[in-house]
Amino acid sequence: MTADFCPLLRDKCHGDRCKAWSGGECLVVTFLTQSVASVAQGNATDAGQAADQEIPEELRLASAEDLAGQIAAFAKKKSSGDEISMWELMDGFWEAMGVDEMDLPYDLANKAGRARLLAQQLLNAEKSDLDNAELPSLTVRCVEWARERGLTRLTLSDVDVFMLGANAKLGHDARRKLYATVNVELKTKIGR
Repeated sequence: MTADFCPLLRDKCHGDRCKAWSGGECLVVTFLTQSVASVAQGNATDAGQAADQEIPEELRLASAEDLAGQIAAFAKKKSSGDEISMWELMDGFWEAMGVDEMDLPYDLANKAGRARLLAQQLLNAEKSDLDNAELPSLTVRCVEWARERGLTRLTLSDVDVFMLGANAKLGHDARRKLYATVNVELKTKIGR
């Protein structure tokens, strides 16, 4: 097959000077031709798999918000204090539902994506609430820790060292808030 036009370069085909040229034909054009022929014959793997997959009725009927709540509940049950990535969490959730997320029809895949984002927001909000509840006691302990070491101003690295010693895990925003609050406390105590 000879190609006069390269769909990648959007210009004249370079023929055997191109890296996508093999055996006297363009591999890109060959692939596209075979893909179009396969779809026209109804042999597309994505369409066949999505149609064959059994989708639970509860998934079809649930809104993205409902799914987000289920994902957040699954996360709390699954994590048990350990940090788990959102991708690992989602893989476990879909596996528990008996569904392959990659083979969902477009409308359900769209709903699943919105549910993942909403669940992430729910989990972040809960983590932030926990961090903010823990912040006052950590502030007092961190101020005492800084004074014991004779520090008049903390760096973010100092806050990290304190958190490691106190076995505290804070999110980014709570860590910054602790840093700022402790520095204000240290500054006001010195000025008195």
